[in-house]
Amino acid sequence: MDIEFYMQRALALARKAFEMGEVPVGAVIVRRNTGEIVGEGYNRRETAKHALAHAELMAIDEACRKLGGWRLPDCAMFVTLEPCPMCSGAIIQARIDELYFGASDPKSGAVCSVQQMFELPYNYHPIVKKDILKDECSQILSDFFRELRLKKLELYRKSREQHKLQKQKKLLTDEFECFSEKYRFADDDEITKIQQFTSQLKFSFPAHIDLTEYPLESHDKMYLCFLCGSEELLKLYVFGSYADFMSDLENWQYFSPYLLLIDADFSRYIYINDDGEQKESKIC
Repeated sequence: MDIEFYMQRALALARKAFEMGEVPVGAVIVRRNTGEIVGEGYNRRETAKHALAHAELMAIDEACRKLGGWRLPDCAMFVTLEPCPMCSGAIIQARIDELYFGASDPKSGAVCSVQQMFELPYNYHPIVKKDILKDECSQILSDFFRELRLKKLELYRKSREQHKLQKQKKLLTDEFECFSEKYRFADDDEITKIQQFTSQLKFSFPAHIDLTEYPLESHDKMYLCFLCGSEELLKLYVFGSYADFMSDLENWQYFSPYLLLIDADFSRYIYINDDGEQKESKIC
């Protein structure tokens, strides 16, 4: 019996679980006398929302259905991760002759890590062989949990950014009363035009816009937008005069150090960075 061949098949099933966002564990059951695979399974606990959806149990279930009985004599199981207590018990109950596994599980393994279930005085004791393609089986688990940690960190970062954005919106709304004689919030029609305009611009963070330099000219009415992150604008837009915006620049930069001023006729925009430096461009 080609042990590595069947473990490679179990690894392929583990990769399928990985792609589904499941902890990557795969299992196959083989008839020892013929080499026929009679059962396969991979971890589906999250997808199935079921505590019993372990790879080993899925493979045992399929093998029992195919062979027509609860006993699986002359069968061997190949699984990428050391079985837990539940699956180890199922292996005993199914009377599986041999167990081959890849990576050990120091937290939940019931074969040789946390406990040695098959050495207890049960009425059946399968033969155990471990560390089959151990490096490959360990690597796919490491890759999965590293990717999971990165996703959690990204979600945390986005949550923090969203919280900051909401806080800025509240501050701006609360503090706007002191500017109400000079400015007003843009109305819905104006916001639509602003969003259409800014969608054509490319931002990066820290905010930078690659602009063609033009001499600053006199400006009348402008829209003020707050750059809060990569291609992210605070969804409150203020309408007022260029002169007033410049005189209150320090106050506006309290809400965001990177500002975008858009001429009322959408022919010119000015980017102001955290040092107060201005760059202007015209829309041709």
